[in-house]
Amino acid sequence: MGKYREWLSSDAAKKRVLDSIKKSGMPLELVARKILTNNNFTVTNARYLEPDPDNSVEINMLTQKGVWREIDLLATRLENKFFSVEGCEVHFKTCLLGECKYLSDRDILAFEHATIENVDLKHYPLFVNGQDFLPDLPKEHFSLPMVSERLIEIDIENASKEKGNLSDRTIHDASEQLLSALTYNINESRQQTRHQYLAMSKLSSIQKNWDEVIKNGNVPHEEIIGGSRIPKSFINKFAREQISKFNKPNALQDFPVIQIVLFFPVIIFDESTGIVQVKMHENYEMTELKEVGACLYTYVSENLERYSIVLDNAFILPILVCNTTNLESLIGIVNKDIDSIIDKMKEKLIAEPHLIVEEVFFSR
Repeated sequence: MGKYREWLSSDAAKKRVLDSIKKSGMPLELVARKILTNNNFTVTNARYLEPDPDNSVEINMLTQKGVWREIDLLATRLENKFFSVEGCEVHFKTCLLGECKYLSDRDILAFEHATIENVDLKHYPLFVNGQDFLPDLPKEHFSLPMVSERLIEIDIENASKEKGNLSDRTIHDASEQLLSALTYNINESRQQTRHQYLAMSKLSSIQKNWDEVIKNGNVPHEEIIGGSRIPKSFINKFAREQISKFNKPNALQDFPVIQIVLFFPVIIFDESTGIVQVKMHENYEMTELKEVGACLYTYVSENLERYSIVLDNAFILPILVCNTTNLESLIGIVNKDIDSIIDKMKEKLIAEPHLIVEEVFFSR
């Protein structure tokens, strides 16, 4: 007789199995998947290459050295909202890359940002491509949840104990895992985008014009660390000249479709885990505890140099954090911010269509 028949006939054994499944986080992941699917996301697991610490991330990407790991959720959605600029359609793809964490009897204390006006949200969201299409926007432009600079796990049953109660280990590990997964997935997406750009540019008459400029040796260079580059001002001038040579409204018809890909990292806790805002006075005295259910965590990694593909010159990775009870409302916030990003991009690209030429030809 199979062993499963033995433990299926024992209530105590079945309880142990169910408790083990719950602690694994699998039910939490399934709940999160259902909520995301109901909001028109396609949800899958995703693998990523965790870098070999002895090499740079870039070398690991080329050699495929490292350890293959799995991230809990990759939720993708093609947005229905798009626009056209002089014959080029600009579409959008949203990606939520998530880790699901079951904390059992622990809750999250979210300390509000003491200097929110100075918080750098350059990477909310993370752009695979087309970031230059978006003008600099004030934080007030977004429908952000509460912004936290520190998250702490607390077991209220042991709150009086001096040791072993307050910790950020689960959050730290999940954040580092997300950074590794983002580095791999964004790099892969950028390579796919570059291939698409290259295919379009080869068929464009603009490519012939650029080849002629190169052939004539009229391209200036400026010195940078480790080499040289073509000045941004020269690229901008060339792109504007190319746009002016074509007749509106189809000046960009050589580039029929561009897809902008946005990534939002997210940590999802089970419904029994509270996310509680700790409000602080100007003198850093704690004044109030308030349930918020979701926040934007400004995570700073101790391994910044490993994640330059994602972070560039910024220090902060904004991570969305919520429990399953508030995941639906958090998706609503993301939806509003995506709409806002699309509207602002449309305004800028209609005014500056040459940016599409710069993106296709010079971002690769």
